[in-house]
Amino acid sequence: MSTFFTNKTIVITGASQGLGKRLAENLAKYQAKLVLFARNEEKLTEVVKKCREKSPNTHYVCGDVGKKKDCQHLAEKTKQLLGEADILINNAGVSMWSSFSENKTELVQKILEINFLGAVNCTHYFLPQLRKKKGSIVNISSLQALIGVPFHSGYSASKHALEGFFQSLALEETLLHILNVYPYWIKGTSINQNRIDRQMPKKREAKGIDAQKCTEKILQALAKKQNQLFLPKYLQFLPLLKMIFPNLLAFIIKKKTKDIQNSSS
Repeated sequence: MSTFFTNKTIVITGASQGLGKRLAENLAKYQAKLVLFARNEEKLTEVVKKCREKSPNTHYVCGDVGKKKDCQHLAEKTKQLLGEADILINNAGVSMWSSFSENKTELVQKILEINFLGAVNCTHYFLPQLRKKKGSIVNISSLQALIGVPFHSGYSASKHALEGFFQSLALEETLLHILNVYPYWIKGTSINQNRIDRQMPKKREAKGIDAQKCTEKILQALAKKQNQLFLPKYLQFLPLLKMIFPNLLAFIIKKKTKDIQNSSS
């Protein structure tokens, strides 16, 4: 794996913190050529500075994945700086923790703009480059792309949309490699602090998978050209459970959600 990423041009959205930052720092160790994208320039330049210690060919572009012109600028700037991209990592995203009845539909629209349309926008503008390089697209999705979860209606909707879009795209663009990552809650990221309504109870934050371990698994799957990655691995059986015993799965999800709620009261 150490040589797979060497000198490859890799674009990471949402790279200023959390999982995006970890991916950038790990890829820098493999001498990948990086273009990092996020809204917060101050945090982004800190990540770039650290990455350049290992990979001098690291650059950044500031912008918002929810804005088409920013995604177009990212693609154009990448080609100008480093040539065509080999790998696009759609990592930028926001979450939520509140019932649909508590929120206006504008909340769902905002989540869809970032989590779904952000990935669509970037993919659209990078597609000619990735076709030319027969490259890869990595989507940091969620288990909620496959199952619904209470208090995550807008988030689940955005990830379901992402799933449908990239399943279809994989059938259209047969020369591209597409990896969809379905993690459980990842510890060591800031997605809870950056959610756009209110924060999740502390009990949920304490659980989950380690961000560094998650990063390593994603890069291994990417190097092996896998199409799916469940983190932890045993969660790959949840879609099967949904199909065979949907009521049992619904019971388990409701119980876990209730436990999390009770822990914060």
